[in-house]
Amino acid sequence: MREAEVMAAGDDRILHYPERHIKRPQITNRLNMLHFRQEPILVSLRHREYGYLVTLQAMPRVCQGELLQADWLDNNGQKPRNLHQFTLEKIIIPGSSLALEYAPENAWLDDDLVQMEIPDRIKAISGRQISRHKGVAAIEARLTQNSIGFQGCLTDFSPLGMRLEVHNSQAQSLHWLDLDKPISLTLQRHQEVIFSGPVIVLRQEGDRDRQSVVVQPERDNAPRYKPKVSRTKRLAVKPSPDICFSHPLTGGSFTLPVRDIATLGVCVEESREHSVLMAGMVLPDISLNTFGSPFVTFTGQVVYRREVDGKILCGITILNIDDDDHFRLIGLVHRTEDEHAYVRLNHDPEKFFDFLFDAGFLYPSKYSTIVSQRDEFIKAYNQLYLNPNKIARCFVYLEKGQIFGHVSALKIYRHTWLNHHHAATGKRTSGLKVLRQISNFHNDSYVLGQLQMRYVVGVWRPDNSFPERFFGTFCREVADPQKCSMDQFVYLQCSVDKCLCWDDLKGPWEFTRATRSDLAEFEGFYRSGSGGLLAKAFDLTPDTFEDTTVAEQYRASGFKRERHVYALRYGLDLKALIEVQDSDTGLNLSELTNAVNLFILDTNMVTPKVLEFLQCLIAVKHQRYQYPIMLYPHSYAERYRLEQSKQYMVWILNVEFSDQYMSHLEKWCR
Repeated sequence: MREAEVMAAGDDRILHYPERHIKRPQITNRLNMLHFRQEPILVSLRHREYGYLVTLQAMPRVCQGELLQADWLDNNGQKPRNLHQFTLEKIIIPGSSLALEYAPENAWLDDDLVQMEIPDRIKAISGRQISRHKGVAAIEARLTQNSIGFQGCLTDFSPLGMRLEVHNSQAQSLHWLDLDKPISLTLQRHQEVIFSGPVIVLRQEGDRDRQSVVVQPERDNAPRYKPKVSRTKRLAVKPSPDICFSHPLTGGSFTLPVRDIATLGVCVEESREHSVLMAGMVLPDISLNTFGSPFVTFTGQVVYRREVDGKILCGITILNIDDDDHFRLIGLVHRTEDEHAYVRLNHDPEKFFDFLFDAGFLYPSKYSTIVSQRDEFIKAYNQLYLNPNKIARCFVYLEKGQIFGHVSALKIYRHTWLNHHHAATGKRTSGLKVLRQISNFHNDSYVLGQLQMRYVVGVWRPDNSFPERFFGTFCREVADPQKCSMDQFVYLQCSVDKCLCWDDLKGPWEFTRATRSDLAEFEGFYRSGSGGLLAKAFDLTPDTFEDTTVAEQYRASGFKRERHVYALRYGLDLKALIEVQDSDTGLNLSELTNAVNLFILDTNMVTPKVLEFLQCLIAVKHQRYQYPIMLYPHSYAERYRLEQSKQYMVWILNVEFSDQYMSHLEKWCR
C-alpha cells in the first residue's frame, strides 16, 4: 500500500481540518480498536543510502499505553530482508476520518515486529471526506468496455471511490482500457448483482499481470421505475422509523434514520464522513423498524444520493417485499397522511353489513338475492378481510369507530383485480377518500412483481352517476381501448325449474370444452367488435384460458375459485363461448365471481330457445339451478326483448397507464 492511499483514499476529496493533537490515552484506544477489528497500521521506512521510501502494513498488538508493538503482515513480499539498511521515518495510525501520524524517536525493527514508544500526543493529519471500508472477500468485480471484460475483486469501498484488484488474462490486456471512454462496473456476490453502472477511472497502477484500479460512480442517481406525474406522497412519520441492513460490499451492519417514507420506498439520512450508500447499489435484506422492533423487511435499491445542508440523503426504492408486509406499509403511509384511512380493518362484520344497508349498497332487490346465504357472506367477509391473504385488499374510512367509506379489491384472474363493494355514507368526501386509497394502491403496487397486477376491473350500472363520472368519463377522454376499455353487458338472473331435451333443437349443435382454436376465434371476434382489454384481462386467450394459478392461490388462502370454459358450436362453427365461474359464495355481494360469462358470437343462431338450453346444460352439469349470467353483447337483450334484464358496464384499466387515471382522479379529490 502506498502512502498516498491513506491520505487521498483513492482520490476521494480530502478534508483539511485545523491542526489537532491527540493525547496518549486516545492513541492507545485507537490502537486497541484496530487490533479488535484486525486492521493494520502503516509503517514508512526510508533506505539509508538510496533514500527511497517503503510503506508496509503491520498489525498492532494489545496496547497498554506506553509501548506500540506491531507484527509485520505479508505485504505481498515487499518487506525488505535487510531491515537494518532502513530507518523508521513515520507511523500512520488510520482512522475513520482523521489519521494519526508521528515520527518515533526510539524504534526497534526486526524480521517479526516493529516496536516504539508512544509519545504524550500525536498530530492528526487531514483525512478523507468519506470513510473507506474493507470489501468482503467474495465480491467479484467486472469492468466492461466495448464488449471486453476484465475480472477482478473489490478491495475497499466508499460511495465516492472503490479500489479494485484487476487481473490480466492471456486473452485480454489491461492496456486496452481507455480511461477517456465509458466504462461499466458490475459487482456481484454469489452470482447476485449488487451494483452495475458507469464509472470513472481515477487511477490505474500496477504491472502487466495485476493492476489496482480506483473508480468512482459516474452518477448520483439510478432511477428504478418510470417517472410518474402522480405518486404517493413521501411523509415524515413520528416517531421516525429507522432501517437496519447488512452492507453487501463490506459486511458491516448499519442503522440509519428514515427521513420520510412512501409506499414504494424510503429516504434515509447519513453523515457525510460515514456515508456507506451508493446510487445503484442493491441492499438484499432491509428491516424497517418502528419503536425498535421490525415492522417490514424488503430488498431495496439506492436510487439517488445527494447532499443537502451538509447531510447525505439517499432514496431507497423497494424491489421485493412480501405481499402482507407491503400492505402493512401501505397502511402506515395512509394513516400518516390521514388518521381516518384504514386498511384491513378488524371490525365487527355485522357493523360492516349495517353500513352497507345505511349506504344503500344493499338495496332491496340485491338483498333478496343473497338473504338465503347470509351466513356464507359473513364467513367470506371474515376470511377475506380479517386475515392476511394474497387475494383481497380492503380500504376503510373510519371516524370514532363508525364506518363512513369502504372499497375493496379482489384478485379474480392471473393479472386482474376487481374493485368492488364501494360504498359511502355521511360525509360525501369519504367515498372519494377510499377511492383515492385503492387507486394509489393500484398505481404504486403494480410495479412489484408479487401481486402480478396488470389490469383493474370495475363493474357498475349505467345509471349510477358516481362511477360514470370517475371511471366512464376517463375512458372516453383517453379514447384508447388498449389503455382503458368499457364493454356493456346484460345481467340476467337465471332460475332453472325444468330442462328440455337437446333433441328439441334442430341441427348439429355441440356443447364441449373450449379449445385453443376456439379462444383464438373468440379473440378475433372481441377485437373486431370492441378492441378492448377484456380477453386478456379475463384470461380468455389461447395461452391463458387453461391456467390454474388463481385457483391455486385461492386454495392457499382457504377459498375456492375455479372456472370452466366451454364452446357452443353449430357444426364446425363457434357460436358462443361460455365461462362458468365456480367460486365460494360471498366473495362478491352481486355474485359476479360466481356468474356465467356468456359471449355470443352469432346472435342470429343463438336464439332465446338456444339460450334456454344453455342454461339447462350448465345447471345440470354444475348442479347450480340459480345463478347470474353476464351476457355480451348487450344488443342481444334489445334484439330479443329479454324481460327483467339489467345493463352493466365492465370497465378495465391497463395499470401501466394508471398515472393518467390518477391525474384524472386528482381533479375531483383535491
